Amino acid sequence: MAPADAHTNALRLLELFETDPSKQVERGELLRQLGRFDEAVAVLKTVKPDGHSEVKASKIQRLAQAGHTKLTSL
Repeated sequence: MAPADAHTNALRLLELFETDPSKQVERGELLRQLGRFDEAVAVLKTVKPDGHSEVKASKIQRLAQAGHTKLTSL
């Protein structure tokens, strides 16, 4: 997929997740991949603990704070 198409798709997904509180981790990850690190950290800090989501959110938050945009295995 062309980088421009990937960027457009990420923005569309982000729009879909905007209003779904159950998709905060995914939203934070998309923001991180888009290089919107401050927004990603802010979103990830709102993830409610459930024994799993907050762990993923914490890992993604560390990547965002370090300025990483590449896909990474969690």
